[in-house]
Amino acid sequence: MKPPGRGYGLISVLILVLVLQISLSVAYPIVSTAVKRSREQELRFCLKEFKKAIEKFKWINGRYPHRLEELLVIKDDIRFIRRMYSDPMTGEKKWQPVLQNRAGSQKQEKEIVNVRSCSEAISITGVQYNQWYFSNKLELCVAGKPGTTNH
Repeated sequence: MKPPGRGYGLISVLILVLVLQISLSVAYPIVSTAVKRSREQELRFCLKEFKKAIEKFKWINGRYPHRLEELLVIKDDIRFIRRMYSDPMTGEKKWQPVLQNRAGSQKQEKEIVNVRSCSEAISITGVQYNQWYFSNKLELCVAGKPGTTNH
């Protein structure tokens, strides 16, 4: 004959595991969204720093840089950018340069006027990260949607 009360420990452990699983399934989307928002904020910071550095480079040198590495060079004790930032969406120090032909150049030299993320992932607002850029007024915009600053 079995003593009364056997099996209650197993049932209580199963209930505890079920409650824990439900709690985690509710918490995961909240934590995931918070992490994504944090990475998006970091992306905004990096894009803005690159745009400021590119404009500062143009102001000092009279032209836009041909390579992003030119922004790392200290010229006359003026630093354009502290370091080559990693893209928070890809984790790599690789960026998609936005190029334009140099004004008045016969050689069709390409200059970097902006940078974008290489990530094709979708942001919380539903726009691909590689469409984000900063305007000359340092406002976040989306490629193909002028005046978009709602991020």
